[in-house]
Amino acid sequence: INSISVISSFYKMAEEVVSWEKTHNMFKDFISTPKLTEKLLRKPPFRFLHDVIMNFIKATGYFGEGVFTDDEMDAAKVTERETKVAFLQKMINVVQVALNTTLAVKPLKVVSGLEPENTNQFLQAIAQCALQKVDWKSAVVKVNSGAISAEKRKSDKEKSKEGSSSHHREKEGSSHHGDKDRGDRDKGKEAEKEKGKSRHESSDAKKPSEAPPAADKRERHGDREGKRDGDGKREGDGKREGDR
Repeated sequence: INSISVISSFYKMAEEVVSWEKTHNMFKDFISTPKLTEKLLRKPPFRFLHDVIMNFIKATGYFGEGVFTDDEMDAAKVTERETKVAFLQKMINVVQVALNTTLAVKPLKVVSGLEPENTNQFLQAIAQCALQKVDWKSAVVKVNSGAISAEKRKSDKEKSKEGSSSHHREKEGSSHHGDKDRGDRDKGKEAEKEKGKSRHESSDAKKPSEAPPAADKRERHGDREGKRDGDGKREGDGKREGDR
């Protein structure tokens, strides 16, 4: 188990090294400040990211118009969590449209200092826009027009609809099984009722056949009584004859 843990840690560290080094290599020809050190790229703080993006814009002219407000371009005025998240989200939206891709980076995670590998992927995508000479202006127009928000709402609505349909199908399936189970229980009850009824009828059918033995018993008792009466009568008659 320890060997597996060591190997996993090694590969994880290797991936992080490749990630931050790639970011460094992609930006080194565009900006000289801030310094793209290993420490900063392994866990990029927001102020560092803000400086990288602003210096990249100044050096390349990419995303220089229509993306950020004057206040957003001033790091001293982007200090609250909400403003930091809004700043990053704008850049993420424009880069995704420009490259026609989807980034795994989440602004809130970045601000919290989490998932640095996704933050490095985000930085690499920014540099890729200049390297590929993408039409960033069209991307900015599309984002600012609200087309991205509309597409996202449509996508979310479709996902919600699919989820609702799936839930409805599951509910119908559950209802069907429930009805089937109730039907089976009802059939079982009916079968038990019929079985009990059959046993009762069978019991009633046996009673008449048991009556003759009782009747025979009474008849035999009557015969014995009659015999005693006959014997007594003969004895009486004999006594009277002797008296005469």
